[in-house]
Amino acid sequence: MNKQLFPKIISNKNPKILILIACSIIGVLGAGVFILFSLFGGNDKLTISDWKDAKSAPIEKAVKESIAKSGFNLESAKVLAISLKKETTYLVNPNSTNFCGTGGCLVKAYNAKGGLVFSYLLDLNLPKGFNSLIVPGTITSKNCFAILQAVSDMSVSKNEFCKEGEEFHLLNISVESLEKNNEPKPTPTPDNSPSKSPKSKKI
Repeated sequence: MNKQLFPKIISNKNPKILILIACSIIGVLGAGVFILFSLFGGNDKLTISDWKDAKSAPIEKAVKESIAKSGFNLESAKVLAISLKKETTYLVNPNSTNFCGTGGCLVKAYNAKGGLVFSYLLDLNLPKGFNSLIVPGTITSKNCFAILQAVSDMSVSKNEFCKEGEEFHLLNISVESLEKNNEPKPTPTPDNSPSKSPKSKKI
């Protein structure tokens, strides 16, 4: 009986069944492509949040606990989320004169588990002609982002931090001159390779 049933269902006399089967196959293939894209692509783009109050920011409890233990005041500190390659790093600005001086402010960064991934003195003021302090890194093979630092009114440095192990390290520094139209133009340097660029001292 079964041998006669299936040929009758899947026949030219049942076009609706054939269309339904074809749509099901296409749907399954489409879902598979979407899952693969989600796993292996579409997540490399750098996304940055606005600065938010550390106490009320929608971040992991472990991150808030680490900020408090670091000596920063949760009531005044600010947090900026940097998402890249399926990972989120939280940059913390103490927003207090107790941690700031002429060289900038002591800025710390944590991963989603609350682990400290770097601690540096940085100037958190936006350089002239830019609307973001964080820009994509140039070392695309790694989890990297660059923090802009004003060198003068006509130049800016890109400090590129890349993940190595569980921490981020400064692997590359490049200086760019700013044209009158505020478009950055690379300035030649003796050696701009990541492996030989001077590393900033960790605090």
